[in-house]
Amino acid sequence: MRNTRRKICMNSNRVIPVLAATVVALLIAAVALTFVLMKNPVPEPSPVRPPPAAPPTPRVAETVVEIEPAKPSEPAAANQSARPKPAVQPQTQLAPISENAPAEQAGIGRIGILVGQATATGADGRVRVLSPESRVFLNDRIETQKGGRIRIMLDDGTVIEQGEMSVLVLDQYVCCQSPPSNSAFAARIVKGLCRFITGLITKLNPDRFSVKTGMATIGIRGCDVAIRSGPAGDSIYVLDLGGNEKVRVALSADEGTESPFQTVIDKPGTALDLGSGVSSMRAAKAGTSDKPMAAPRPMTQEEVRSLLSEVSPYPPAKHDLMPGASESVLRLKAPASVPKQE
Repeated sequence: MRNTRRKICMNSNRVIPVLAATVVALLIAAVALTFVLMKNPVPEPSPVRPPPAAPPTPRVAETVVEIEPAKPSEPAAANQSARPKPAVQPQTQLAPISENAPAEQAGIGRIGILVGQATATGADGRVRVLSPESRVFLNDRIETQKGGRIRIMLDDGTVIEQGEMSVLVLDQYVCCQSPPSNSAFAARIVKGLCRFITGLITKLNPDRFSVKTGMATIGIRGCDVAIRSGPAGDSIYVLDLGGNEKVRVALSADEGTESPFQTVIDKPGTALDLGSGVSSMRAAKAGTSDKPMAAPRPMTQEEVRSLLSEVSPYPPAKHDLMPGASESVLRLKAPASVPKQE
């Protein structure tokens, strides 16, 4: 037992100095590290920045066609003068307007069928891009582009068709049953081929439906007439006549002429070719050339088919002979997919 105790005491005497030396070394190391940190502090980590935002994608420019809305009456305009005017989208359908509203506000018809492109320039100079169901207004200048054809349905049932590269101006439109003598329609063909199928106005006032070209005035009564106007002269094609109706063509008198040339067409399937310009009228008066207004001539079936294929927005294959009509008169057969126009 004594030997064992002696060994333990000897081992303890050896271990204690080693532990004491270790503790002293650790304390010295800690003091040294603290001194180093005080001399050279550790920099704080920089904050993480978000990646730069991608540059905004450039917006593609959009073309917006503004249409001036119909002018309100004076009291309404006074009450709304302080309100901002909302932007009007192209070819928005107009709200119903009373029958007493003026044609400048309510419009006089709509676009029934459109092939290709067409525009309408109003009396204020604004240009509207037309589409099916667009309204047309008094004094509109309606123009079709290359390959464009259009059918206009006026409110009285009159139908107007325009071929490509044609220009038509709607100068007058009054449909009034009381008194019917106030009813009237007038249009000007600046150039191109147009077709007119008369409606209620010619029934109310047969003498007040007329179409002007560069050198003639055509009075139309209850019939289907196509008119072509161009640099080489004018041509009138009477496709159909209702009952005992007639088409009267007159060349207006001008300086150097005592009275206008005129003729009356009373047979369907008849064409009338006019010379070009007042100079030919003067020459005819002087007896130095043929008259500018040739005698009416019959149209062939091929000529009428070609004419309607050029002016009508329907495909050429949809043209067919009308039962009971003369051999040279072709009428339009609407395809099944297109609603029948009243």
